[in-house]
Amino acid sequence: MRRTFMTLALAIALPAAGCTSDAGGTSQTESSSTQAGASAPPIHVMQTIVFLKDGSPAVEANYRAALAKCSGGPLPVQPLSPEVVGKLGRTYLDVRYEGDRMAVNADHWDFKSIDHPPAVACAFGVEHTSRLTIVKPGASIGIDLEKRTGSSEASPGAVRSAAATPSGSGDPLQAAVAAQLAKQGQGDLMGQDAGSGTSAGQPCKQGRTTAGEFCVWSGGQKWGFVTDKAETNDRMDAPTDSITLWSKPAGGNGYELTTQSMTVGTPIDGKVFEVPSNIAISKAD
Repeated sequence: MRRTFMTLALAIALPAAGCTSDAGGTSQTESSSTQAGASAPPIHVMQTIVFLKDGSPAVEANYRAALAKCSGGPLPVQPLSPEVVGKLGRTYLDVRYEGDRMAVNADHWDFKSIDHPPAVACAFGVEHTSRLTIVKPGASIGIDLEKRTGSSEASPGAVRSAAATPSGSGDPLQAAVAAQLAKQGQGDLMGQDAGSGTSAGQPCKQGRTTAGEFCVWSGGQKWGFVTDKAETNDRMDAPTDSITLWSKPAGGNGYELTTQSMTVGTPIDGKVFEVPSNIAISKAD
């Protein structure tokens, strides 16, 4: 699965601030990670991701174009329902965090041409993908809810490091990363701080790159949620340590993410972190 990170201080070239790789530093970091993750309150986020072309949902536009091409003749067509058309090309994420556990329900909608009788000009069907990802101490489980199958592998849970002090324009790590990117001819990838904002009633840190703009939740640093990276591509999962509240592609071409709602502190039913009934789980190799 392709994933793109737009960052305010790209950590792809250097280790994250506050982490060390020596033996003593490692144990201290692991201790901080455990404390930060275990203390996180219930968090519930509902989001939508859609690919835009010239500012409009691309897959929905493709469907409407295909439908128009089939219509207008003497034979009828078999279209999709308006409800489904409004979902085309979208991925809907229902994400829950609590302590060092997290669960992600993801649904993606697409369309396809299907077989039809000669008396019908063309017919359209739905391609629906539904997945559940559960991460908790002891296991990371990925489930295909359509096929009712899944796989499990060992996991420490949703581990998050204790937040470092927010970096500023004089931050030596940020300056070092910027210099390294410039040497590689990728200086335009370095995100620019665009101040603070709010989305879905939550505070967020805004940034921009040549690829677009974004805002990352800034209210969870004490629980290990960072603000120096943003998810800007389609996905069926969620990061353990950051929550992008919105992202907009430059020029209206690319993936757009919006947050419909986000709550912090509202109790979550613990069943969401358990495997549903009638799911066949295998151990990953």
